[in-house]
Amino acid sequence: MAKINVVFVEDPKLPRAALKQRLFAEELFNVEEAASVKEAFSKARAMPVDVILLDNLLPDDGGFNVCEKLMNSLTKTRVIVLSAQNDFHAVQEALAEGCVGFLPYNSSFREIKNAIITVYQGGHYLHPSAATELAKGLQDKKKRMEQVSLTDEELQVLRLIADGLSYSEIANQVYISERTVRRRVQSIFDKLGVNSQAHAVAEAMRREFLE
Repeated sequence: MAKINVVFVEDPKLPRAALKQRLFAEELFNVEEAASVKEAFSKARAMPVDVILLDNLLPDDGGFNVCEKLMNSLTKTRVIVLSAQNDFHAVQEALAEGCVGFLPYNSSFREIKNAIITVYQGGHYLHPSAATELAKGLQDKKKRMEQVSLTDEELQVLRLIADGLSYSEIANQVYISERTVRRRVQSIFDKLGVNSQAHAVAEAMRREFLE
């Protein structure tokens, strides 16, 4: 196998000396360091980069959205994220943003090495704990979707929201207080797993509560 060009992007305030030593010593890898996303771009312009090992809590541009920025600009580069978070939402967001590998901070060097090789060869790599969180989260989400039911009063409010009425207009039309409208809307949000009226309407249409 040809050597894999790797850029390790990490917050300089959180040095991982042992990990860097193992990365630099690994014969399969050519490793460069970067302390920011800006520096990673600079490295990528100076040399072909196969894999970026990315800390998702960088001082200049943290968050999983960095994956999308990198992959949009470096189309032949694969991104593995090293994350302090390892829950369902973190894994789901990282994958949605284009990362092809997900590793928690406490991953062993063997796991990191396997991840780099796997994504270099065109695959995806999830740390076992991340894969477990993703599977559990998707199963829980499916159960919640199957169990959702809205009351007649909630459906009435939801239809009026879809028609573009304000809370006060809904209150006047169905002869309830605006406070009651807000309480019903919050119940709708909770049941549908959304946090805005637009998302509530879209999710209700997807579930065929609305036509």
